[in-house]
Amino acid sequence: MMDHPPPRPATVESERPLDLSAEQMQAMVDTAMARIRAFIRTLPEQPVDGSGDADPVFLRSLHEPVPEAPAPLDGLLDQIFDELAPLALNPASPGFLGYVPGGGILHTAVADLISNTLNRYVGVVGVAPGLNQLEANVVRWFCDILGYPADARGFLTTGGSLANWSGLVTARQAQLGEDFLRGVIY
Repeated sequence: MMDHPPPRPATVESERPLDLSAEQMQAMVDTAMARIRAFIRTLPEQPVDGSGDADPVFLRSLHEPVPEAPAPLDGLLDQIFDELAPLALNPASPGFLGYVPGGGILHTAVADLISNTLNRYVGVVGVAPGLNQLEANVVRWFCDILGYPADARGFLTTGGSLANWSGLVTARQAQLGEDFLRGVIY
């Protein structure tokens, strides 16, 4: 029989200042969602590319030391949504017709919130078997939709860069095996 340590006493909020209560988390999410809703509602009117509008003096003013005190969320959101995001390429805009750094797909934002909150590693079956199988199902669905054979496999990536790198490594392995130093990429 294993001895278990005694239960830890309940912590006082000030002992764990980075932990949020359920109420604090809800308030934070509600505050952020208000800004996100406004962003989505005004997407058609937003410029597709504001990256050339950045004033070098303003950009230099963004250099700052590590903060010594917490900053109010509203102020941070104001800076992000009102000052910084407008000075960028806006791939979520319906007028954006360039390369695909991200699709602005709102379903994925919700999925990312859930995934980042749960913070589970799904790269190994043994540590998250159900979530690992969920990813395997999605990959299988893609394979079926594209007409790939039953033995086709894959994995989900965080974006195009990792997907392209994974494709290169897969092609290199398929064509060169372990003798990959003789390969050349044009």
